[in-house]
Amino acid sequence: KNVNTSDPAYQVNKNQFGRNGGDMVKKDETCLSCVSSSVSHAADVNLQVSLVGDFSDQRSVNFSYYVQPQVFWIEPFIGKQEGNTIVKVHSKQEGNTIVKVHGANFRDYGSNFKCGFGAVHVPAKFVDSNTLICRSPPSDIIDAPMYVTVTQNTQQASETHAFFYYYDFPEITQLVPNRGPNTGGTNVSIYGKSLHPFKNTQLNISNTTMCKFGEKYFTPIQLVNQSLAYTISPATFSDVPLKVEITFNAQEWTDDGILYYFYSPPYVFEIQPNTGPLTGGTNVTVIGANFENTGNIRCKFGDRVSNATFIDSNHVWCIAPAGVSPDYVSFSLTLSEDRWSGDNLKYLYYKTPTVKSFSPLCGPTIGYTQIQVIGEDFLYTGPNKTYCIFGKDIYMDAVVYNSTLLLCDSPRVIDINGNNVNNTKSLKLRITFNGGTDLINATSKFSYYKQPQISLVTPHFGPTFTIVGDDFSPFCNLTVRFTTTELNATYINQTTISVLSPAVECPNDVEVDVSLNGQQYTKTNISSFDQRFTYYKPPLLVSFNPKEFSSGGHSPVSILGEGFLLSRNDTQGTNHSESIQWYCRFKDDKGQVMSVSPANYVDDNGIKCQIPATDDVNKKVFIEASVNQQDWYQVGTQNYSYYLGPKLKTINPNFGPLKQKGKQTTITGENFHCPNNNCDLIKCRWTSSSGTIYTAGQLIDDNNNCTVPPVGKPEVDIVAVTFNGHDYTSEKLQYTFFDAFVLALDPSIIPVSGNTPVTVIGYGFAPTGSILVQLGPTKNGLKCNGTTPCTLPATFVDDRHLNFTMPPQSEITFANGSSVGFLPFTAEVSIHSGDYTESGLTLQYYNDPSIGYATYVVAGQVVTYPIPFNNATETAITTKSGSPPTTTSTAATTATATATATTTSNATNKTTATATSTAKSTATTSTTVKGVATSTAPTFGATSTTTAKATTTAKATTTAATTSTTAKSNATSTSASTTSTAKATTSTATTSTSVKG
Repeated sequence: KNVNTSDPAYQVNKNQFGRNGGDMVKKDETCLSCVSSSVSHAADVNLQVSLVGDFSDQRSVNFSYYVQPQVFWIEPFIGKQEGNTIVKVHSKQEGNTIVKVHGANFRDYGSNFKCGFGAVHVPAKFVDSNTLICRSPPSDIIDAPMYVTVTQNTQQASETHAFFYYYDFPEITQLVPNRGPNTGGTNVSIYGKSLHPFKNTQLNISNTTMCKFGEKYFTPIQLVNQSLAYTISPATFSDVPLKVEITFNAQEWTDDGILYYFYSPPYVFEIQPNTGPLTGGTNVTVIGANFENTGNIRCKFGDRVSNATFIDSNHVWCIAPAGVSPDYVSFSLTLSEDRWSGDNLKYLYYKTPTVKSFSPLCGPTIGYTQIQVIGEDFLYTGPNKTYCIFGKDIYMDAVVYNSTLLLCDSPRVIDINGNNVNNTKSLKLRITFNGGTDLINATSKFSYYKQPQISLVTPHFGPTFTIVGDDFSPFCNLTVRFTTTELNATYINQTTISVLSPAVECPNDVEVDVSLNGQQYTKTNISSFDQRFTYYKPPLLVSFNPKEFSSGGHSPVSILGEGFLLSRNDTQGTNHSESIQWYCRFKDDKGQVMSVSPANYVDDNGIKCQIPATDDVNKKVFIEASVNQQDWYQVGTQNYSYYLGPKLKTINPNFGPLKQKGKQTTITGENFHCPNNNCDLIKCRWTSSSGTIYTAGQLIDDNNNCTVPPVGKPEVDIVAVTFNGHDYTSEKLQYTFFDAFVLALDPSIIPVSGNTPVTVIGYGFAPTGSILVQLGPTKNGLKCNGTTPCTLPATFVDDRHLNFTMPPQSEITFANGSSVGFLPFTAEVSIHSGDYTESGLTLQYYNDPSIGYATYVVAGQVVTYPIPFNNATETAITTKSGSPPTTTSTAATTATATATATTTSNATNKTTATATSTAKSTATTSTTVKGVATSTAPTFGATSTTTAKATTTAKATTTAATTSTTAKSNATSTSASTTSTAKATTSTATTSTSVKG
């Protein structure tokens, strides 16, 4: 019955309807609907139903109160749009512990247990209190979150939920490549539709997205876009083709049936090197097993393929092609067709480094010079890859400091005994970044030197001083170190260098070391006095004299003071005084420096220098002195003045014999005068390499006459004059003492064509202006163009050389008019007055050499090359291809019954045949000359070997014929002669001659 809640019976008995009173609503004759009252905990209770209200007619059924289920995650959380995805619902227990179970607070209520996907509910399969399974229904919504809830009574959903996402189901249409090695590792591109499930929603589905080869091999997949994805083929070690399918939720796989074909690849273990420049060209050796020489071996670097060369069953060689960009690329190998090995090996392309310079450029033979290589695009390519290679095969480890700097050490080139057994002077330097396969040349070679030794520092006070030792050289960076201060030095010779010391604040001894490369220094014995350097105090300068000098300069001035000789104590405390180089600087009253000259005399109380010349006699000049040409000290406060000095212009005569008694030479000039009319001080100074001689001078008519001194050997003297006894002129007038002697004639053989320059070598020559060369003896000598004796003019070069020109042979005859031919004849020299030498040296004429020929076959062409005697380049003559030309000559004679055929060959197929017979006969000679050279093309001036073969056939109609054949080759200066005799009325004599040169 329907119950009226306002009925008194209902009010009296309402507590019997439940704790809160249950309302009933009649649905129909078989269904009542009740609202459950709330309870504090889950429990199974009796649900009593009364149709009369007093429950006297009660009927009861079981009713369960349950804890509301909670949903935290589901798996999978994505599924295809068509539905039917099996979904596991995960939750947690009341203990709040997150466990990997399939639900929480679930109870099996049969058909009442459902999953809700949005507003759509589907049956759920109860697994346990924490797990249930349901299948997703179809949906029109994709790429958007869908609420997933759980209800246990088809009415009240769980308060928590998870999201489920629908996607378009993918389809595979193509695999590229669709074949690969069964060792796996091939990068495979998957083409198809809907290959990226979500466009708008960012979901991480990497754990459930994968690729399947067959039923056993699963590989990760990289989704690129809707039509492209990538995967890597697995290692199956079987050649059975497998279907390739993909899934986004680890449950629902495509079923397109696209096959991937596996094959047994070549086994590749390693490639050497595995790095190379981007420009390609690297020689790469592939190491593996079971290689076969199929004739179609190829290497693949990324997408670029190059042909390979079979070496043996374990080695293949190929050249890396140019790369696309600096990066790692996959390497694979195929022996035939497209059966490539896997992509497990990588090859690194790098931008080709550039070496600009390196320093230092040299180092000692003991090695270990740290070299800084400067360039661009340096990079670290891995261990045992980067080296500096010295010479042919000396590898030194290198460190890439940054992209522009690389460091390495030079190798040692001496043995344990310190001997440079290979006499190594320098080594070519190259850099490699891939173990030595690709080499980058440095800009120059690395040079070696023997480590120098210091024995003496002199003077010990400087500031410019000399270091004496052994094995000095002006190598790449000659440096001197003063304790810790380094300065560049000046190379003088192998045992001497000089350097200017740096400034210090107080006098002191310092250690001096030398390095030829600015890096590796000598080790000075600091206890040695000779190898130390001492800083000193400057001297005291007081005055100078004289105070007046000739405007011609070069006069000595004395500077007075003290402390010019400096001293220091040695290691035993003994004081040593020594001289050092002083310098004088001359400045006019306007502060302009006129000159700086070194002192030519030094003692403790003074030095002497030379006064500079001037054109202005009104100058007032101050003198300064210095030992380092930097710190100058003025000498006193006075200046000196000039007077107008003499200047020399000419000397006449300017030559003469060695022994002259009382002869004079006249010197002209200007400003010649005797001071205070006292001419007793006039002197002439004669200076040569042998020393200085002083003779008397005499002033006559504004000229000065100097007495010529006797000398013992030919020489050239510089003549100077003084009018005051100390100031000599500076002009360098020369006087030559001659006593000619001829040592050689160059050349001594003259071509008959003449006009040949000849140099006379000897000594004691002088520029007299009347030098002659006489050919042949004076009496009954030779004639030149009918004139006797035969004399030719000669030109003075210096005191050791003369030049003249030889005329043609036709212009030189004996006294009787006959030609000199090729006989030798003397050539003597007269310097002055027809006084000829008696050296006995001869000249003679010779014929110009003739020109030879050589024939070569080059690219099917017969090429004839003239070979001149003087190695001048000649033009080749090319004939038609085929056999070398054959020359046939016929000569008919009427003489004796003897026929002679002579053939001369210059190795160019030029043949001359001469036949002589006393009877009426005909001799025909046919000669073929072939030239074979060891070089493929002629090289003039080089040594080559040529073989020439001459074959001669002579036919004579006489009863007795003697044929003589001679073949000569001027190309090789070799001749051979063969004579054969044939006796017959009609006979044939064949002679073969081989000429080898």
